[in-house]
Amino acid sequence: MGDAPTISRKKFKSVLRLSLLLLLPMTISGCWDQDEVNHVGFIIAAGIDSTQEDMVHLTIQVFIPNPTSGGPDEGGGEGRLFTYMCSGKSIPDALSSLQNKLPRTLSWDHTKLFIFGEKLATLGLKDDLDFLFRDVESREQANFLICKGTAEKLLNSLDDPNTYDTLIRIGEMPSVNAYNMNYVEESISGESGSFVLPIADTMSLSSSKTTRTVLTVKGTAVIKDAKLIGIINDQKNKGLQLGFQWLHQTSLSRNLTITLKQDGGKITAKLVRRKLKLLPSIRDGVWRIKIRLKLDADIVQNSSSIDLLTPADSLRALETRFNDEIEKYLLQTLDEVQTNMNADVIGFARTFHKIYPRQWKKVSGDWDSVFQKIEVTMDVNCTLRKPGIADIKM
Repeated sequence: MGDAPTISRKKFKSVLRLSLLLLLPMTISGCWDQDEVNHVGFIIAAGIDSTQEDMVHLTIQVFIPNPTSGGPDEGGGEGRLFTYMCSGKSIPDALSSLQNKLPRTLSWDHTKLFIFGEKLATLGLKDDLDFLFRDVESREQANFLICKGTAEKLLNSLDDPNTYDTLIRIGEMPSVNAYNMNYVEESISGESGSFVLPIADTMSLSSSKTTRTVLTVKGTAVIKDAKLIGIINDQKNKGLQLGFQWLHQTSLSRNLTITLKQDGGKITAKLVRRKLKLLPSIRDGVWRIKIRLKLDADIVQNSSSIDLLTPADSLRALETRFNDEIEKYLLQTLDEVQTNMNADVIGFARTFHKIYPRQWKKVSGDWDSVFQKIEVTMDVNCTLRKPGIADIKM
């Protein structure tokens, strides 16, 4: 047999040039399938409520860029923020009705916040979350929050000229940005089906004799089986809120404080670092878990008669008091989530599944019952790093 035919180098180069020429129009076609900026309204925040007729009420805050602005991420956010509302049998139904009324194409590409009203969250979020995960195509960094009352009222109450910038900054807060689309998807499909979301609220700011209402975050919403089952906030019980944040795997805030009444005054420490370990064990059919919590804190105020600068033993002795106080908060929190709510938002199920996969498989279908019977022990170690400055005695 003769040698197989080969392509000469000259012919190969000619074929390559022809291929590149054919591909060139595809590379310079630009954004032929994309809407121009001056035809688009960027949804920055969306509020979703349930009406008395079991309809879905959608409230969106839309950023309309100036023609010279390149959109929300360009031109310094030049444009205006508008609020639109519409009801429908579902989110896509309400969204479709709203889109038909607006001259601009609504885009979810820059959505920062999804806020669910209290009634809707109590009835269940499964269908609405499923739509947002599948069809909206928003960024995975979009954050989810719950609000008391309705999301419509909350969003319409914002009257600050810088509301657009505030919405962007809220989405970047440490207490919010961990609760994004990925977090919610993983939590819903997780071992316990229980998780938490921040609670959106408003606060008033005064400047130059003008009072403005802005968005903020206050408290924690407990979600189980995609339904709101409880709210933990500072107004109800500050100790419970502190304990919950220390226990939860995704800490809602690092700037937490705890105050002791001591010797005629108060000593306040600020948490600066936290390390949490869950140590599970199964012996003789009894499921146990040890919560090992290590905290580093600084004394930020001392109005008591104790001199924390000298001797050093005073600071070490105070650590024991803080350990006892923190453990009290943790036990109170555990009683709330384990006994009253029966919602494993701390991660016990995930921990047992990882260490004892075979035993977990046997009880996974009845985890609620197992979770309530788990024996829990505490190991709290609070280290006070800085003594602060003692008050000047007059």
